[in-house]
Amino acid sequence: MVPNSLSVHKKNVCVMKHLFVADYREKGSTLLELLSAMGYQPSFDRLDVADYVVSGGYAIERKSVHDLVSSILDGRLVDQITRMCEVYERRSLLVIGSLKEAEKLSPNTSLLYSSLAWTTLKGVAIVVFEEEKQAAEFLRWLIQKSSEAEKRGFEPLIRRKPKSGRAELEVLNVLSSLPGVGPVTANRLLQEFGSLSAIFSASYSKLEAVVGAAKAKRLYNLFNLKKQQAKEKSLTDFL
Repeated sequence: MVPNSLSVHKKNVCVMKHLFVADYREKGSTLLELLSAMGYQPSFDRLDVADYVVSGGYAIERKSVHDLVSSILDGRLVDQITRMCEVYERRSLLVIGSLKEAEKLSPNTSLLYSSLAWTTLKGVAIVVFEEEKQAAEFLRWLIQKSSEAEKRGFEPLIRRKPKSGRAELEVLNVLSSLPGVGPVTANRLLQEFGSLSAIFSASYSKLEAVVGAAKAKRLYNLFNLKKQQAKEKSLTDFL
């Protein structure tokens, strides 16, 4: 249980404690050092989900533009956002750096922005700042406003990663690997059909209603490829 005391005075700076929790791996980060200088000192814990949890159970996943791009490419972003949505009702993705830089780092800008669109559709607010100082100022006010709303004081709502939801993540990863299917389309297909078997056995007309004519044609032809035809074709034939 976290103590009820919320502040101590040190060197003429009012240091607010326990208004937010940071993952212990964030210790020493520039962002937290800036927040500490403003008088907002986090308590540290091992967070299975998110990098920070603010008073009232607001979860924040922090990423530099380099980490954002790499997490999109290796699938970590889908995993992290999915788990955060399973655990916290209020959440945001905090990106630090320039999106122009992210475009340069990404081999496919469509993948970058479709992933951000998918994140938004999952109910995660995306906040982008070019500098750590700006992000610290934002977090400072988020902490302050959320603590004002939490009249009873702050008891960090750290929640552990649930075991459920892994199957859905694996299904989304399978769908995202299909030609022309990104995170947004994968989520749309799963929401509409409910399972991989239903998607793979869907008629052309049903696929078209969800993903449009062009994608539906590619997917339907791929799903209904005969064994001999499969030997003669590669996935690039369906791009």
